[in-house]
This record gives sequence, structure tokens and C-alpha cells, in this order.
Amino acid sequence: MNAQADISPPTHQIPLAVPISVCSILLLGLIAFAVYSRTYEIAIKELKEHEVVDLADEARKNADGLKATLNRLREDVLTLSQHPMVQQVADSDVATNQPLRSKLGRLFEDICRAHDPSAVPPNVPNWKHYMQVRLIDTAGHERVRLQRSDPATNGTSRWLEHVDPAVLDAEAQKGNASEYYKGDRQYFSNTRSCSKGCVTRISR
Repeated sequence: MNAQADISPPTHQIPLAVPISVCSILLLGLIAFAVYSRTYEIAIKELKEHEVVDLADEARKNADGLKATLNRLREDVLTLSQHPMVQQVADSDVATNQPLRSKLGRLFEDICRAHDPSAVPPNVPNWKHYMQVRLIDTAGHERVRLQRSDPATNGTSRWLEHVDPAVLDAEAQKGNASEYYKGDRQYFSNTRSCSKGCVTRISR
């Protein structure tokens, strides 16, 4: 009797420990991803809460700074309104009293260039807070105007300059058509209806 040789390929049985190890690795990976996702979510939430608190603190600080600046400007306006020279305007025809207008212009400039000891850094010129200082007569025409302007050679520097009173007089002749006419502005009507010592902050 002849024996027949077994030529079928050998079979290799995978140990049970291998699939268990693979499943364990996958499970650990999923757990690590879940922990990372949760940690990231918590970190983002805390970061947003800190940002909200920081923004609120910054807004409060800016509001306090703005309030302090407005109070300083109000004091400047009241100082000007109580100055004897300004009080004299009520009893004079500012449209024809050129010497008085020149003195008022210099007074406005002195107030604008005064140093503010409460500013940070201290002794900052007040004029940096102003774009214009104007005296408007009861008819709504500008009679004294001091404005801030930039030199052509250096845009970072500024100085104060006066508008020529002759220009203001010529513009007043144009009546309501003049760009220097402010009688139709809300702040003008509000100021006229104010009681003594009132400072209006509306400018449109």
C-alpha cells in the first residue's frame, strides 16, 4: 500500500492575546481622545470666561477714563465761562470789538495749552483733548475760533492756530449759508436753553 503525502499549506493559529492587545490599544486611544476633547472643551470655556472678565474690566477702565476726561473738559468750560473777560462779552458787541476778540483768542489758547497734572503721564497739555474752541454769538455766528491742525512736514505734531477774525466777519455776512454759522446746530439750541453753569455735551 502506497502512502499519500499531505501537501496542504500549514495553518498558523493567531494567539488570543494579539486581538485582545489590539482591542486594548484601540480602547485606550478612544479614552485618550475623549479625555483630550473634554479637557479642550473645559479649557476653551475657561478661556472665554476669562476673556469676558478681562473685556469687562477694560471697558470699566475706559469708561472711568472717559468720565475723568469729560469732567476735566467741563472744568475748562466753566473756568472760561466765569472768566471776567468772557463775562464782559455779554455786555459788549463782540462783532465789532476786535481787541476783545483777540484777547479772548489768547485766553482760549492759554486754557488749551494748560497742563493737566491728573493725566497719565502728568503735565500733558490740555489742548490735546480739543479739536476746536469757539465763541458763538447769540445769532449763531462764530466770532472767535481756535483750532488744532497738523503741519505738512510732520503729521505726528500738532499746534493751535487762530482763524482770522476778518474771515469770520466776512463769513457772518453770508448768514445761514456760511460754514461758520452754527445757529442750526443742536448744541447751540441746547446751550441757549441751559441754565447758568450748564455744560452741554451734545455736538451734532
